[in-house]
Amino acid sequence: SRGPGAGAPAAPPGGEAAGRAFRFRIHDSCRHGPEVAFGMAPDQTPPRLPRKLVRTMTRSISLVLETMPTSSSWTKIFFAERLSLFIRVLALPCRVVFHHFSPLLHASRPSLLHAFLVVTALFSREIDRSVSEAIVDRLFALVQDTAVEPCFRLLAINWLIALSGPKSQRSTFDLLWNRVQDFCPRWHDPLELKEMKLQAL
Repeated sequence: SRGPGAGAPAAPPGGEAAGRAFRFRIHDSCRHGPEVAFGMAPDQTPPRLPRKLVRTMTRSISLVLETMPTSSSWTKIFFAERLSLFIRVLALPCRVVFHHFSPLLHASRPSLLHAFLVVTALFSREIDRSVSEAIVDRLFALVQDTAVEPCFRLLAINWLIALSGPKSQRSTFDLLWNRVQDFCPRWHDPLELKEMKLQAL
């Protein structure tokens, strides 16, 4: 009779197995699925979901939020971009979500600051004035920081212009108006930055 391992293929020698690199290949028969739109129109009413599904999704969102400190930068940006749908459907309050993203305000990478601003815009009516002041101070500091690449300084001005838009709160506009002199071009600013500052004025 044959032993239990007689029919199994012989294992490769240890040296060969250690030197092999694992490569993942998608089979040719696999195709992309249909495009799915996750966004919702501002005037669209979120669907009413079963209570059990809401509890499961809320727990899942909580688990993802708890891993924010150890997540990569692109994970944080991706989740910030996709969070609006879950906030509307699950009616997530500001106190549950916002504090997980608040450390990104002082991140060194402008992309992470963008993720913070995206989440802040979702709770614009619930944000304290102290948070608005911190955002304005951080953006002006980014504009005036000569060590930052000019493209990111231009991006910071665009963010400030967006904060002064017609949909912004009056208190936020007052914060910008009190620091309107910071928009004045400086002699060492690049030409495109001077132009953007004049547009902001």
